[in-house]
Amino acid sequence: MEKLRFEAQKTEAERAEKQKESELDAEKLRLEMEERQKEKDREAAAEMERMKLEAERLRVDAEETTKHREFELKMRELEASVNAQRDQNNTEIGSGDSARLQMASMKALKFHLIMRIRMT
Repeated sequence: MEKLRFEAQKTEAERAEKQKESELDAEKLRLEMEERQKEKDREAAAEMERMKLEAERLRVDAEETTKHREFELKMRELEASVNAQRDQNNTEIGSGDSARLQMASMKALKFHLIMRIRMT
């Protein structure tokens, strides 16, 4: 009888130990899964931040490109205006002795147009 009781206690102790090990394994697995989820969340947040920074960089690049194109357009307009003024001066003044006067007039016009562009 004593032997059966001892065997029953031993079996119960083994079952309890297995149950405890099983619970510890389950808790360990739960903690690992939580840590994996936290890591995934961190990676997703980092990717979102990277995407925001890339979008901002693209926006700034687009603004710079637009400003550059506007500047180039204004410079072409200035060049066309200077050329038109030069042609008009050539027609009105002619060539020869008045070349210095024409150059001074062109420089003044160019300066005036450049200053107007900078002010816009």
